[in-house]
Amino acid sequence: MNNLNNDSINEIISLVKDSDLELALNKVKSLLLEFPSSDILFNLRGTIFLKKKEYKIAQSNFSEALKINPHFISAKINLGTVYQNLGKTEEALKCFKEITKINNTFPEAYNNIGFILYTQKKYSEAIKELNKAIELKEDYAEAFLNLGMIHLNLKKYQEAIKFFDQCLVHNKKLISVYYYLGECYKNINDINKALSCYDLSNHQKTSSRILECYFILNKKKKYQKLIGSISNNDPDNRRIAAISAYISYQFGISNIYPFCNKPLDFILKNNIKKNMENGNLEIQELIREITDKKFTWELFGKTTVGGSSAYNLTQLGITSLSKLQNILVNEISNYKENFKNKNCTFIQKWPKKYKFNIWSNILKSEGYNTSHIHPAGWLSGVVYLKIPSDIKKKEAGIEFSLHGDDYPKKIKNIPTITIVPKVCDLVLFPSSLFHKTISFKSKSERMIIAFDIHKL
Repeated sequence: MNNLNNDSINEIISLVKDSDLELALNKVKSLLLEFPSSDILFNLRGTIFLKKKEYKIAQSNFSEALKINPHFISAKINLGTVYQNLGKTEEALKCFKEITKINNTFPEAYNNIGFILYTQKKYSEAIKELNKAIELKEDYAEAFLNLGMIHLNLKKYQEAIKFFDQCLVHNKKLISVYYYLGECYKNINDINKALSCYDLSNHQKTSSRILECYFILNKKKKYQKLIGSISNNDPDNRRIAAISAYISYQFGISNIYPFCNKPLDFILKNNIKKNMENGNLEIQELIREITDKKFTWELFGKTTVGGSSAYNLTQLGITSLSKLQNILVNEISNYKENFKNKNCTFIQKWPKKYKFNIWSNILKSEGYNTSHIHPAGWLSGVVYLKIPSDIKKKEAGIEFSLHGDDYPKKIKNIPTITIVPKVCDLVLFPSSLFHKTISFKSKSERMIIAFDIHKL
């Protein structure tokens, strides 16, 4: 290790910072031939794969670095970060806690512990850990950001504003913080202040929030000017499609946003039981193979309440799911054909190539999914695997609406469509359309496979 040239290490670090990852990887590979027991090189190689979002390979490299040097803090914090990205929060938490035992003056570990506890809704514990991070590093902007997020979730908006302001004092480049400030001011009904904050932000919801502020302030001309500009520059944005459909209805004006201006017209239901039989796919086999996977209860940042979910199923090599995908490809083709004469980019710019993102959701009695859209998808769908037999009326159904995301209502009567599904029903709809699950009371559970197609 002593013979490993620091200049070579610094060169690789510089390449990684500049995102020249392939050259950095080649240099690490060459050096590992000469220094096969270098913890630093394995950590660097892991860092490269972490930046490439190849988390499994990154994990093996960080683990190798820690075999060589169990007290290598950088490798351990990187391994914890990988676990976070893989959704293995308990493993990540263990990594970060181990760091505090090796070195209790390392603020990043306390910040990361605090963030995980925040995602687990253990807010009091999270605040304690984040305060420890700030005690060690008084200008720790990310820790102030996390404290702000906790108080925003607790609906303590004035306290959240103070933490977000402190975050910006220490790092003015974190302009996404302005979005969260906007959320605080919107929730305390200071819409003009919220608008000024959204204007300064660079968040995926920035434009939709600005449009919402114009709606709340009844600035119809400003709304029309901005939606016209976005229609030309960003015509396929599913968040914009969702809010433009809603605000157009509320203002009583034509929806000019081109993606899918009448999304409620594009819901299609079909029962695929015969397709599954013809494709040699048994529903019980599908249920068994999926329930063998790891489900997480009320996963952070998702819409499930009173239920559990398993994500990224397409990456797990599930045989029965591959059979289902083949059926879905045909159903999706039929869906497009059904609406081929509709003049909107949702149909007319249909993806020539796409990939599936598939997950599963199991709801217990009184469980539900809150209203949401799928902004990364183009077309979304649900296949129903289990439906309780003792439900009443619309229970366990799926409700579609122009309204969502807590948009304010000026016209209270908003169109909705509710479908009460049967086992093996497939429901397809635009990813920009708000939908939610209606809660139910039953001793049985409701199980679905949900999916989006993503344009390639």
